Amino acid sequence: MDRGRDALTDLMSFLPDTVQVRTDDGPVMRPLADVQEGDTVIVAPGGRIPVDGVVLFGRSSADQSRITGESWPVDLSPGSEVFAGSINQIGAVEVRAERVGADSSYGRIVDAVRQAQSSEPPVQRLADRLAAWLVYLALGGAVITYVVTRDLEATIAVVVVAGACGIAAGTPLAVLAAIARIARAGAFVKDGAHLEALSAVDTVVFDKTGTLTAGTPSVVEVRTDGMLDQDRLLTFAASAEAYSEHPLGKTMVASARTRSLELFPASEFTYEPGCGVTAVIEGQ
Repeated sequence: MDRGRDALTDLMSFLPDTVQVRTDDGPVMRPLADVQEGDTVIVAPGGRIPVDGVVLFGRSSADQSRITGESWPVDLSPGSEVFAGSINQIGAVEVRAERVGADSSYGRIVDAVRQAQSSEPPVQRLADRLAAWLVYLALGGAVITYVVTRDLEATIAVVVVAGACGIAAGTPLAVLAAIARIARAGAFVKDGAHLEALSAVDTVVFDKTGTLTAGTPSVVEVRTDGMLDQDRLLTFAASAEAYSEHPLGKTMVASARTRSLELFPASEFTYEPGCGVTAVIEGQ
């Protein structure tokens, strides 16, 4: 059961223990538990966003796949809403906390997994009833064995062999282990009854394709207007994107390297979330 609850521990430890909060005296480090609604939290590039809130300053993009299921990063700018559990990718941002701790979106996910692990699906209630009857059967068999054989060891053996611990303990452990395994994969089951119902499901309907992707796009075709050949165009695009952390930029660079294309150094590189990159390459 401890191993099964490790998934819940992993979820809770995903958020940082301490965060940087802007105060009148400048940025200070505080425990996440001390952050309150209305505080301004500073999130560095690559940092985990610890609260639900609104971006006050800065531009970046965020990986919200743990919360929304969407593999595509979301551009952030002043006024954008962010969720706890998201990962800030490119630029530093300042976020006004609106929901913290258990009230945040990530906190509610952790609480849902905790409740799911403690819930009893119908199959567990059935197992408990069977276990109760099996206890009576084991005790009755033990009494008969002792009356017939007068052998205490044989009597104890009947109780041990016919004991109900396998049924009573096996079912909740199986449910707990399944919920933990699903949580590690990034999905969440709200209740053991829903987990049990999955055994009878033969069709699953998804509302968006982003949930089903691996989050790693690839270049499938390069189209030109006739001014440049494909390799030349990909070389320029990949050279410009070589300094970018955007998934599409990384994909272009990976495609160029797969084709063994030599990239040019870029100068005057700038990135505008939602608009792309600008760079000077070979004087262009």
